[in-house]
Order: sequence, then C-alpha cells, then structure tokens
Amino acid sequence: MPPARKGLQDIRTHAGRSTAPGSSHRTYIRLSTLEMERTRRQQEFEAAQARADAAKARVQRLEAEIAEIVEAIRTGAPPPTSDPMPDPHLISVKHAYGVSRRANAAETVASEKENAS
Repeated sequence: MPPARKGLQDIRTHAGRSTAPGSSHRTYIRLSTLEMERTRRQQEFEAAQARADAAKARVQRLEAEIAEIVEAIRTGAPPPTSDPMPDPHLISVKHAYGVSRRANAAETVASEKENAS
C-alpha cells in the first residue's frame, strides 16, 4: 500500500504556540504601551487643571469688579473707570509691522495660515 498523501492540514507551523508565560515580548510591549498612555493622561490632566485654575482666577477677578461697581452704585459714587481686566484666554500677537496687540486664538490661527501661504 502506498504511503498516505499529506495535504495542507498536515503542515506543522508555530502558530498558536507561545513561550513561557511572562517572558514574552508581548508583555514588554504591553508595559511600554501602558506607560505611554499614563504619561499622555498625566499631561492631559495637567493641561485641564491649568485651564480650570485660569477660569477660577478669572471668575474671582470678575466677582471683585462686580463688587466694586455695586458698592459704587450703593454709595452714589461714580463707578470705577479702570480698564476691564484682560481675559487670560487672549494672547499677545506681534504683527508684520511690529505692532503688538491682543488677539484671540482664532485670529492667531488665521494669521498663521495667511503667513504660511
């Protein structure tokens, strides 16, 4: 009787086999992925905390200015003539002519796009 013919099902591969638990390169890849995600989340948290602190400070400045105006109304004194406090979300931008002014982030992005063109 002739030997049985072997087919595709009889080919042995290393698929599905693994090395000893805990010594695989996959463990190290997973570890590095988790460390990178942790670092990214910490940076996101710090940025969010800074934004929250800036908003809280702005609210306190607004409350102080409101209290000054209300007190001036009660006493009949003229309201304070000080300039409004700048919004911390405004940033300083220098134009091509060297003139410095305050602008919001949307204007800054638009001017950067125009300069890049």
